Amino acid sequence: MLLFVGFMFYANMTPLFLNQPKEKYLSYNGVSGVSIMYQNKLYTLNFNQQNHLLKYLNELQPSEKIDLNDYIGYEKMIIYRFNEPDLDLQPMGRDAEETLYFNIPDWNTEQYLADTSHGKLKQLIFEVLKK
Repeated sequence: MLLFVGFMFYANMTPLFLNQPKEKYLSYNGVSGVSIMYQNKLYTLNFNQQNHLLKYLNELQPSEKIDLNDYIGYEKMIIYRFNEPDLDLQPMGRDAEETLYFNIPDWNTEQYLADTSHGKLKQLIFEVLKK
């Protein structure tokens, strides 16, 4: 019986440790809010949108600074942090495969950061802007 209880405890607790979100760039608890500036107006993300956005941003991958001539459609994204200065994410464009590229000097001065969400980040951004 004790062995069964131990197995059940292990089976139920393992997902809590395995599915922790990666916080490569931003801590989920360190961000107080996120806004997207579009046509000089700020659009604020709700809590659910913010958490999805942080997941996508923490998965950004460094990329060489390439020529991107496709405009994304908004001016910038502002991340408000509790214990650090606000962070501006500058959209640089997208490539032929619809990968979004950002210039974020606070995270990488030499390269752009490329989205790896396969369109989910773009979809989230335009969902916010439709409000």
